[in-house]
Amino acid sequence: MVLLRNLNLPSLTPSVLSLFSAHGILTAEDFVAHELHKLSAAAGQSSESSDFKEAVAEVLSYLENRQGGWCDGFELSQEEVRYLPLGCESIDNLLRGGMQEGTITELVGASSTGKTQMCMQAAAYASYKLRCSVIYIDTCGAFSAQRIAHMLGGILGSLVQVEEQRDGLTLAMKSIQRLAYFDIFSVLAFLQDLHITLQAGSEHSSLRLLIIDSISSVISPVLGGNHSQGHALMISVGQILKKLAITHKLAVLITNHTVAGDGGQPKPALGGSWKSVPHTRLMLSHDSSSDVYTISFLKHTSMSCTKQAAFRVGRAGLDSLVDARRNF
Repeated sequence: MVLLRNLNLPSLTPSVLSLFSAHGILTAEDFVAHELHKLSAAAGQSSESSDFKEAVAEVLSYLENRQGGWCDGFELSQEEVRYLPLGCESIDNLLRGGMQEGTITELVGASSTGKTQMCMQAAAYASYKLRCSVIYIDTCGAFSAQRIAHMLGGILGSLVQVEEQRDGLTLAMKSIQRLAYFDIFSVLAFLQDLHITLQAGSEHSSLRLLIIDSISSVISPVLGGNHSQGHALMISVGQILKKLAITHKLAVLITNHTVAGDGGQPKPALGGSWKSVPHTRLMLSHDSSSDVYTISFLKHTSMSCTKQAAFRVGRAGLDSLVDARRNF
């Protein structure tokens, strides 16, 4: 994943890069995924309008001419792409291996659709199977150490193995750092400090997964009404999350609730400005008449958004439901 500033194009001046950054566009992949007509309208009201339009044209030309054509942002990356599986076959197959490091994955859904269960499953699998550390920011008090322990037991598969691997399980539990923050200021301050710490290289050397469950519960309260700085705070959170993902090659997993859209259909909360922050958006749903949960793409820069998968939530974690009609 290549940063725009590293393309070394003459039109990408500091002021133009700042304008892109203010709208959550830091990489070539962000550029391709963004609705540029909306950004152009915003830029038309600024003094950098002509410079911005020139930059857009030059970047588009660069991407179109690169290696005979441009398909998606991943083609610019010359580095090996690494994924963090969740340990649920149907979901990992849908994601072609799991969550991609260096990107933000957002889980969208109403209450009781499996968002927190997926977050804890991801934490358990990464800490034990991948032997990496996880930072889990819990903004709504839904984290459960007991649930994580059950999921770790499910990963091992039998009580005998649990007994044999007790030291490994203890280490995995200690590798998950749960932090409870309930306002946007605390979350933003921590994320900024984390970026500084990772840059210094003094701590968190094994960190590969950052989870925030839920991001919308701390952003929504400061949007609208008399909170004039709410939008700016939301953009700041989006920027630092992208910086953490891209600069430090982290897989960032966040959750977001839904609101009523056109015709009463559910859509992601936080509005259009937040839409450009996650690289991948997944919609979760649950039919109350059954125990089946469904996950489908809302946004992905390189995969069809018609794909979906199914799973169940069991005592020992997420159980895969491999169905060719759902996951193809």
